[in-house]
Order: sequence, then C-alpha cells, then structure tokens
Amino acid sequence: MKIIEERLPDVFLISINNSFDLRGKFVKFYNLDELNLLNLDFVPKESYISSSKCGVIRGMHYQVGKYAHKKLVTCFKGKVLDIIVDVRKNSPNFNKPISYILSEENPQALLIGKGYAHGFLSLSEESIMNYMTSTVYAPQFDCGVLWSSINFSWPIKKPIISKRDTIHPSIGKHKCEFS
Repeated sequence: MKIIEERLPDVFLISINNSFDLRGKFVKFYNLDELNLLNLDFVPKESYISSSKCGVIRGMHYQVGKYAHKKLVTCFKGKVLDIIVDVRKNSPNFNKPISYILSEENPQALLIGKGYAHGFLSLSEESIMNYMTSTVYAPQFDCGVLWSSINFSWPIKKPIISKRDTIHPSIGKHKCEFS
C-alpha cells in the first residue's frame, strides 16, 4: 500500500495490493500494519458491501458526534464515480467536491476522514463497493446532504436514488454539524 495523493485534508487515494493469475484476481484491501506505516490512523469497526445497477447514486452520507467516522472504500466489481464533499460550514473546503473513478480494473482505495459526506454513481451494469468505517452505524447520528445540491456536475440527469437520499437537506441547509 502507498498513498497516491491527498487532494483534501485527510482524504487519501491509496494503491492496494492485487495479483492476477489463471484463477482470477486476489486483492488485499486492508492491512493495519501497512496503513500504520503510512501514518494513517484507521481501525475499522464495521464493514459493508453494496451492489448497484448502472445509474444508481448512493449518497451523500456521513455521521456526526461520537459516531463520526473515517471510511475506507473500494470498488471490487464494475466502475463508480466516487464523490467526497466537505460538509463543515466553517471549512475553507466547504462544498468543494472532489471525485475519483474507482474500478475493478485499477484497484485503489479511498480513505475519507471525518467531516466529509461521501457518495458515488455506478457507471457499470453492476458495481460492488466495500466500505469499512471506524465507528459502527448509529441511526441517530446519521446525516446526509442532497446529492444534487453540492457544487458538482453529475454526468447523469435522472439517476436511480433511494427515497432516503431524495429527502436529505441541501448542503448549507443541513443541520448535522461536527463537534
């Protein structure tokens, strides 16, 4: 593992180890010792896998309070446009989203720090994403901002979105704040 870049404070694109042979692919997505050598303080408490059809947007999600978390994400199958946006109203990076293409062809991971909302658009017939978080999910500390309200030009007009993601407040009008 190595850090490829840090475009926002505490948001790292990381190369991950992978190998291919006649059987298929083997990817080492997480190694505590290797992350510690990179001085990246991340210990997962929970892990998720999502499967999304082409045109699905999931996001923009984050947690606050004692359940605010760092998140390590990668795409195991397919391809996604991954978006990170600073939701801290007093931050100089507030509402200045960055994006990455994550795909099975180029295995990389994103380590996203606290203070950022995260989401993605599935660009392939099926995308499988893995998320590891540094805290467990706590519904009372769960927050989000409306995907279409962030300062980002999404390459889709009518995405497939969950009901939950359509009722998030617009960025700047969200009430969930980091302490």
